[in-house]
Order: sequence, then C-alpha cells, then structure tokens
Amino acid sequence: MHHRNTYSPADRRPAATGQPKTRKALAQLQIAREDLQNAEPNKGGHREEALQLVNEAINQVQAGASYAAGH
Repeated sequence: MHHRNTYSPADRRPAATGQPKTRKALAQLQIAREDLQNAEPNKGGHREEALQLVNEAINQVQAGASYAAGH
C-alpha cells in the first residue's frame, strides 16, 4: 500500500482549536512522526511505510478538525 506524503511544516499548527481530544491526538501523532523519523531505518521499509501512514493520519485529523470547525 503506497500513500502520498502531504506533510508540510504548517501541519504543526493546531487546526483543532476548541477540540482538546483532537488536539491531543494530533500532538501524539506528531510525536510519533518525530520518533519514526529519528529511528534507525533498518526495518525493511516498514519504518518508511509507518511514517507515510502517520503523515496520512495527521492530514486526516486536521481535515476532520477543519470540517468540524465549519459545521
């Protein structure tokens, strides 16, 4: 399974103002991303796949927060 990496530095801004659980989830995903980026790359490509999935999860959480803010 291949996913696009759509992460950008602007992703560090909380899109979930007023949504404490969403903000917490986003922060935890960002920590996971940093940990994966700093991990040894000797995982047979699984670290890279996990990093892509975490980036996708960050994008989805942000999209959900943006959607909720407009509804």
